[in-house]
Amino acid sequence: MKNVSMHKFVLAIGLLVGAQTIANAGVDLRITYNNQAVCRYEITVKAGGVTIGKGVTNDNGDVSISNSSVVNEVDVFGYKKTANGEKKFDIQGYVKLDDKGFAHIKMEELVKQMAEDSGFPESMMAAAWGLTDLDCGVKSNSQKSETKPQANKEESKTEESDHGFETTTEEGDEDGDSNVSVSKETLLVQEQSLKSDIASLDRKIEKQGAEIKKLKAAAADERQIKVMEFELEEMKLKRERKTLALERNQKKQKAPLTAAEAKGYDDREKSYKSREDDLKESRKELETQLKEEKKSVKSEQKAEGGNRKSDEAIDQAKLNLEIAGLKTDISMKETALARVRKKPDTSKEEIDRREAELNKLREKLKDAEERRDGQKK
Repeated sequence: MKNVSMHKFVLAIGLLVGAQTIANAGVDLRITYNNQAVCRYEITVKAGGVTIGKGVTNDNGDVSISNSSVVNEVDVFGYKKTANGEKKFDIQGYVKLDDKGFAHIKMEELVKQMAEDSGFPESMMAAAWGLTDLDCGVKSNSQKSETKPQANKEESKTEESDHGFETTTEEGDEDGDSNVSVSKETLLVQEQSLKSDIASLDRKIEKQGAEIKKLKAAAADERQIKVMEFELEEMKLKRERKTLALERNQKKQKAPLTAAEAKGYDDREKSYKSREDDLKESRKELETQLKEEKKSVKSEQKAEGGNRKSDEAIDQAKLNLEIAGLKTDISMKETALARVRKKPDTSKEEIDRREAELNKLREKLKDAEERRDGQKK
């Protein structure tokens, strides 16, 4: 009887812990500056570069973000339009959540740390982020235990800029404005943030390139490698956009941009963004295809009597994956060839080279399809 009771007790504890884990899925933040609530900021929360939710801090500096999964660390982006201009902050690699999904962000600590790293005065950083003119009039009780704030259901209706901020500005450059006048302090802080973004992307690009080399050496699935190559190209284009934004920012620090200069930067930024979006769409299509084929393979496994497939079925599945990958490559190269043919400055040698690559892939596809048909017989 004691063993049965103990088993029930352990089971109850396990269920309770599981329920708490489900209940605690989400992110709850309290943001203060010297015990003053950082209120009415539009907040975007990201994990692994992906936006998981948005909200607005209330008069206590609290914001709750609903999320279906549990995360341990997040990046936080804030935006607020004030009488003294637009104020933004960008907190990456700093916010760690407790086991309840809660974190108290003490901005005075962050300002001090970033000022030391950048060499800018703390007062400049705080002013650029809008922390020196908070208008809530609500003090956070430092003696009070830090509990999860009440859910804030107010949703931001603004658009996400390339910087990760939630902005209400018209479409423009990455430092958050089109060609409006911003303070020297704000531009300096934005410059530092852009430099940090570029350095982070450099590290990610190097790491992704190394991972791709490893997968190629291990003769991994070509389409999985292609997905990672798409991601790598996306990172490179994003770095180009950040570099362009940095160039624009530094030019604006010297003098306001002319209308022609602003348009030139806008057009270049749109070009990078368009190419990046195209790559993203191609990557998503390929990822969807891989997921569907994995489901198909599992179905075949069940039809063959469980997870133990015959050698013939395994070979057939591999051939199907190879054929699908070749078709994807052919489709992308056909699109690329059509695009370069429209460009007046494309050389005949370049077109011939691309056509030769395309023909090789078509031959490979034909061979693979013949081998597949032979197996079926």
